[in-house]
Amino acid sequence: MKTKKAAAIIILSYFSLKASAQFKKENFNFHYQTTVVTQKNFKSKKPLINPYSYTFGTKDEVATTLTTSGFSGWRIANNTEIYFNTEIAAGTGLNLARGLGGFVNGESFRVSNPAPAFYIARVYLNHYFPLTAERENLNDGINQVKGSRPQKYIRVLAGKLAMTDFFDNNTYSHDSRTQFFNWALMSSGAWDYPANTRGYTVGAMIEYRNTPKNVAYRFAWSLPPSTANGHKLDYNIQQAMCYTGEVERKFSLFKKDITIRALAFVNRAMMGVYTDATPIISQTPPYIILQHNNYHIKYGYSINSEIKLNDWSGVFMRAGYNDGKTETWVFTEIDGSVSLGYAANGKKWKRKDDYCGIAVLANTLSHEHQNYLKAGGYGFMLGDGSLNYAPEMIAEIYYNFALFNGPIFVSPNYQIIINAGYNKDNHAPNHVIGARVHVRF
Repeated sequence: MKTKKAAAIIILSYFSLKASAQFKKENFNFHYQTTVVTQKNFKSKKPLINPYSYTFGTKDEVATTLTTSGFSGWRIANNTEIYFNTEIAAGTGLNLARGLGGFVNGESFRVSNPAPAFYIARVYLNHYFPLTAERENLNDGINQVKGSRPQKYIRVLAGKLAMTDFFDNNTYSHDSRTQFFNWALMSSGAWDYPANTRGYTVGAMIEYRNTPKNVAYRFAWSLPPSTANGHKLDYNIQQAMCYTGEVERKFSLFKKDITIRALAFVNRAMMGVYTDATPIISQTPPYIILQHNNYHIKYGYSINSEIKLNDWSGVFMRAGYNDGKTETWVFTEIDGSVSLGYAANGKKWKRKDDYCGIAVLANTLSHEHQNYLKAGGYGFMLGDGSLNYAPEMIAEIYYNFALFNGPIFVSPNYQIIINAGYNKDNHAPNHVIGARVHVRF
């Protein structure tokens, strides 16, 4: 009898220790990253005659950007964490990050001063309301303290954050520090997501996730900037408001794991309306400007899907649209975008920490946006003084070499652009080669 009791105690102790190890948690973590991107544009062409031309590829050019980030996380209760990120950014993109809808460097910002700038990137509270006792492991990571969370929960998150951390994610095409460089491959190009110049906003998100059922719903309220591509957010919350919703569903088809995300957004900000633009005839040549005298709405949606082909590769697709009647306010001058690509890690060729990918994308503008640019208007990305419209076509390929088992990654990159800035006059391909060094721990 004593032997059986001892055996039972040993077995119970084993499973107790195993459960403790399974949900072993930490109360603090810190991560760091530095990313340097250098690119060269080899296409040199005669500039269009225009005093404010943003035309891409008018000269051979080299540009370098640098970002350095620190990511801190604290678990202050069993289901509650606080995250705090600081960042330093320096340098600028080719052509001051202008002249393209799908710009070629996701680490560049539209700033004229290349000097290093320090700022607080994120500071937010994250809390889970459990809807079940069962829990799942969470590994240590950037803005994720090691531990566990309920398999079924409602999560509330509030503070200063990046909307792209939580919406429009994609395993194969989302992170410009380790994957594709191009803006329109980080997120749907037509999603004019709420953010200041650096990519951050103030807001709140609520998410329902049922892991066993492979479904999630999330909705966010956040603030737009007070000016197009502006540093300051618009705190007039009775007027300025951005709403973003997304449904995520995972399932299997023909023995392949598939994830589909459907996103919709409505932004309300002091945006100009393209058809209300005012001519300035005293200039030579004449051009038109947008009036910012009232709040207007921009809305849109996107579909984002990925298919896991095997344990080392997959394909992805995005398609997005916005109404294009009001000016681009935050992200980039794209009213419609479609992208398709393939990505893999090096497991197949015994380089399991390497990654590579190839993708193509097409960007479009609404008729109102086209007519505004044809008449000599300009935005914060585009303005040739005229427009011979054609969809902007881009292809990109990269390889991410992992050095020393992963702390350092080096990525050569090549992009080709046809009809840069949606202009047939820029039909001749622009060739951009680049290299990225990414360090993290």
